[in-house]
Amino acid sequence: MTADAPQPDGYLALPAASHGLPVLVLHPWWGLNATVRATCDRLAREGFVAFAPDLYHGKVADSIDGAQALARALDARQLQAKAQIAQAARFLQQRAGRDHRGVAVIGFSLGAYYALDLAAAEPERVHSVVLFYGTGGGDWSKSRADYLGHFAEPDDYEPKADVDALEAALRRAGRRVEFHRYPGSGHWFFEPDRTQAYNPAAATLAWERTLAFLHRPAAPAPELQAPNVVAISEKLVTSGQPRAEALALLGAQGYGAVINLAPPSAPDAVADEAAIVRRQGLEYISLPVPFDRPAPSDVEAFAAAMQRVGGRKLLVHCQVNMRASSMVFLYRAIVAREDADRAYEAVARVWSPSGPWKELIVGELRKAGIAFEPY
Repeated sequence: MTADAPQPDGYLALPAASHGLPVLVLHPWWGLNATVRATCDRLAREGFVAFAPDLYHGKVADSIDGAQALARALDARQLQAKAQIAQAARFLQQRAGRDHRGVAVIGFSLGAYYALDLAAAEPERVHSVVLFYGTGGGDWSKSRADYLGHFAEPDDYEPKADVDALEAALRRAGRRVEFHRYPGSGHWFFEPDRTQAYNPAAATLAWERTLAFLHRPAAPAPELQAPNVVAISEKLVTSGQPRAEALALLGAQGYGAVINLAPPSAPDAVADEAAIVRRQGLEYISLPVPFDRPAPSDVEAFAAAMQRVGGRKLLVHCQVNMRASSMVFLYRAIVAREDADRAYEAVARVWSPSGPWKELIVGELRKAGIAFEPY
């Protein structure tokens, strides 16, 4: 999906600045009704970019019987619904208009189940989950989200035992959890169109807690974990092969693109690296360079890839940062016209090129009229 991809079926609410922190809103079993749209508008007034996918594609229920029928039909096509939600999250993250560490998700009742599922299925994309009177089961071991929950007491639709079990499971998985119970309220207490259930005091308090949660400062992203990391600038880093867990954190660390110069057959290669990187909205470019016979055509292809990445934060890696450090050096010295002695310091931190790599570096520098001898 590109940045100008069409909007999926749903409701988009933008703040005055047209960009902001992205919040995905998943509707209850009633469907994408006026209350859900109003919630998106409220979020936009608070500076968020809010999007609510329409899982029922235009259908809305006013009665419990009607809502149950729509929910049963959705359950029968659950895989398609999950795919639609994942697409909506990707669209929202790109539409937000700035680099972000992912999206927050708010789920109401039925939507809470899908919010929990998305956080478990795409841990690199979801950093915050807000649940309104809804739970679900699953494996939270890979989730990296923080969780806020608002639950009614008593609640005929969401037993206290289920709420307690979810809270305990999330804590066992090491997640930050903040669950609130609202005594004297019932299911749908946040929704003003449910006149018999709406509880203004509980709804106001839940909204205030939700805004505080969404506005909380982001936890600092860990530094890149990989062999021979060399940070050339805030926007350019070279390294050896990161493990899958490190690749999954690149979006949170502000990276916008990855160039991989190692062949897929390298011993430490991550088989699904491209998918891990692209799921975070990053560009992934694979340019395998044979270590025993690098060629001028590889230098040209790498320069083109660098131009394509532009000003985004970039990770260039290979297996141990020999290919990467050398190619980046040639780009900096020849294309960016940086001082060769200074640019080469990043190479010298990793290795001393010899054989075909030294020949390539000397030859390319000579063609560019740059007098420098690799050491």
